[in-house]
Amino acid sequence: MAKFMLPSRLRPALAAILTSALLAACGGGGSSASAPQNFKVFEGDGQVTVTWDQESDVEYWLFYAPTADLTLDSWKKITGAQAKVGDKGKGISSPYIVTGLTNGVVYDFIINGRKSGGEGGPGADAPAVTPRPAGGIWQAAKTSPATTMRSVAYGTNSDNSTATFVAVGDGGKIYSSTDVPTYVGTSSWTAVSTAITATLNGAAYGLSKYIAVGEGGKIYYSSNTTTWTEGTTTTSQVQNLNAIVVPGSVAIAVGNQGTIVSSTDAASWTVQRSSGKDLFGVAYSASGLWVAVGADCTIVTSSDGATWTAASVPGTCGTGTTLKGVAVMSTTATSTGYSYMAVGTGGTILTSIDGTTWTAASSPVTADLNAVAASTRFVAVGNAGTTLQTDANGAWQVIPSNTTTNAVTGSDNLYGLLRATAAYIAVGSKTFYSYN
Repeated sequence: MAKFMLPSRLRPALAAILTSALLAACGGGGSSASAPQNFKVFEGDGQVTVTWDQESDVEYWLFYAPTADLTLDSWKKITGAQAKVGDKGKGISSPYIVTGLTNGVVYDFIINGRKSGGEGGPGADAPAVTPRPAGGIWQAAKTSPATTMRSVAYGTNSDNSTATFVAVGDGGKIYSSTDVPTYVGTSSWTAVSTAITATLNGAAYGLSKYIAVGEGGKIYYSSNTTTWTEGTTTTSQVQNLNAIVVPGSVAIAVGNQGTIVSSTDAASWTVQRSSGKDLFGVAYSASGLWVAVGADCTIVTSSDGATWTAASVPGTCGTGTTLKGVAVMSTTATSTGYSYMAVGTGGTILTSIDGTTWTAASSPVTADLNAVAASTRFVAVGNAGTTLQTDANGAWQVIPSNTTTNAVTGSDNLYGLLRATAAYIAVGSKTFYSYN
């Protein structure tokens, strides 16, 4: 692809995308900038990250389209072509994330720059890329929490309206991060100082709060990630709580001896169930179904969060098999519009199209699987560096550990998994993320 100058004959075509005020600023006494150096495009899940060597006095514009060979002459003629020019045409900054792309479609990008509203200068290009679902490549965070983390949540810090990750784990330790996972990496996790000492097993964001649950039935919540308040229950429930989900106006946490508690404010909790097998995972489907999983292949469901019914599980999954995690994925491939997946010890994987009747799925591993999450595919993580993903046909594939595309090693045990910001974040003995 040839480098280019932004010719004046293209200004009418640009008018369909750029504001008239922006165009009026063009050629207003400024000058062109040289072609941006080290322009690179990194594919992600439904998005890309573009980077370049940014100069402080240059306004950068990015042009892209669903094609393998883009020029400005062709750009204006391609359906779906877009431009990113920043607020009022004042340019974008590196690194820049382009969202709203379609996985499996080839996109090409061009970037150029100007100074003080001048004419666009020569452009730079990079090889065309194809966004793809996350889960296939795992990278290590630049820094990981110093303590084993059991779960991770993503929400908004009320103090500064900043999107923030919160990880919880052994000894009541809590860490936070405001870095969005991209090819750059989740760069830093900061320890949060609290008086909490109980190990925290589960975390979620909802009801405008971060909520953590753990041993001894302890429940804590925070709106700003730094100040944590202990919640209370309607009884002296002291069973360990192992997982929590907050899909809307109700939070549900599950724990040992079949304990299930609910809350609409994170402060006051009602015990809905207090007997049965230990429960370790819980999920919610937008169809209105809650699903909790646990020891001895236990699966219970509820349509209201209060009354729970045992689901049908395969006879091959029973005593001695513990289900650790469960997830739901929206899909048009099933009659109900949803697909459910549960994972557990010994590499156990169960699947369901309605959440109530389950079948055993073929598993390519024997290591314990501790967590599962979903977007357009299911991803699971577990002990001994185990990372899996489903392919386009729903079959599970192992992502080999300790390779150039998977930084997870055989000594890493992963206990918590979250899908957020078009990436997966896994926590355990270390923290990892999958952006593509």
